[in-house]
Amino acid sequence: MLDDFWQIVEPMVNSEEEVVLATIINVKGSSYKKEGSCMLFFKNGSQIGLLSAGCLEHDLAHHAQQVLRTGGPMVLSYDNSDEDDGLWGNGAGCFGVITILLEKIGASQKADYLKVKEFLEKGVRVLSNKTWSGKVECRFTPENGEAWGSGMVPDFKDFKKSMHGGEKWYHDHSIKDEVYQHLYIPKPRLFVMGAGHDAVPIVSLAIRIGFSVIICDWREALCQKDFFPDGVRLEVGSPAEIYQKENFTNNDFVVVMNHNFQRDLQMLTLLKNEELRYLGVLGPKERTQRLLCCIETQTRISSPAGLSIGARGPEEIAVSIIAQMLEIMNKPVHTVPLCLVPD
Repeated sequence: MLDDFWQIVEPMVNSEEEVVLATIINVKGSSYKKEGSCMLFFKNGSQIGLLSAGCLEHDLAHHAQQVLRTGGPMVLSYDNSDEDDGLWGNGAGCFGVITILLEKIGASQKADYLKVKEFLEKGVRVLSNKTWSGKVECRFTPENGEAWGSGMVPDFKDFKKSMHGGEKWYHDHSIKDEVYQHLYIPKPRLFVMGAGHDAVPIVSLAIRIGFSVIICDWREALCQKDFFPDGVRLEVGSPAEIYQKENFTNNDFVVVMNHNFQRDLQMLTLLKNEELRYLGVLGPKERTQRLLCCIETQTRISSPAGLSIGARGPEEIAVSIIAQMLEIMNKPVHTVPLCLVPD
């Protein structure tokens, strides 16, 4: 998942019992998961998510039951830096020290996280400040809206933000309370322009990873729920109708794959001035060059879409495209005016 929050939020807020939220709040060195990664523990022993390659969860589960009993938070540190250490991971050698906060989530906290989810679904980022000293206090501030919760009020102006979110760890030795600050970000959107059969593996993989997927096509016979996995949004209309309806942002990903030269040309013409996070065009580079001969654009276009891994067939091409999108997402944002991304 792109963000563990989306994996755990539904079962967390819908659980009829109190649960334990485990969050990585600090990493020194390398680790399997990074700051902000989280998972859930339930009273019956079930779990959702992972914070390691499986070497810490058993011990965390034991402490989670203690947190459920006492109600107080717990901070645990695990040193995975010793390859010969058989206790954590049997010498997994992650070369990092991981600090994890365990906290009980009751009715009021569930309401808070449900509100976070609602803001994110509207495309609004939410910044949180979390402190613990006997009990956990957390204050949430949406990018536009009133803050809620308890404790310190986070400030977007003082927080180092990136285009795709981030986390920051604070430790002030002049006070006893530590502060963990986290930026919750909406799911990245993937627009698939074309509802052909080869779009299915791209859509399926993108949803599993954590994208919010919108399929757009002027052919109603192809743009049907029966052809695609649950969770996608279908939009039927011409490129002009789609463009007028949607508000594209610099965090959006677009793959143009109509298999129709004129429709692809119309879509690219409409998108030529949009600052998208990713714009990929399916098909040979020569075809895309023919398309761009009719368009003056400074938009960075990946053509052919996908990493060069010798992909053959719809499934392999889907893997190459999603891998390229993740590569771009996990790198700092740079504005580079190019017509085509070189091989």
